[in-house]
Amino acid sequence: MVKATIEHDIWIAVPREHAWRAITETAQLDKWWGAKGLVEIMALQPGATIKFATTDGPILATIQRVDPLHAFVYSWPPHPRYFSVPFVTSYTLEEVDGGTRVTLCESGFDA
Repeated sequence: MVKATIEHDIWIAVPREHAWRAITETAQLDKWWGAKGLVEIMALQPGATIKFATTDGPILATIQRVDPLHAFVYSWPPHPRYFSVPFVTSYTLEEVDGGTRVTLCESGFDA
């Protein structure tokens, strides 16, 4: 069976602390995810909810892992908008050449 995983990394010229805030703070997510109020992180801890607004109602993801400045992982419930399968989004941050390499991985599509 082929493992269906999407992975992409990008190097950005900011300290890892800035990249961490961009993916874990609601106020920062509002700046790049879309319009204000589309994403809300209820608490930054495993088991907490992230609310993603969509045109057909909110999707509630669950935080799985919080390793400050290193890794942030959350899981999505099955939803018709996203192939009706659960999947996982993970961000890994690594200091590289005076900036930060951000690796985004989406997995679980093989279900």
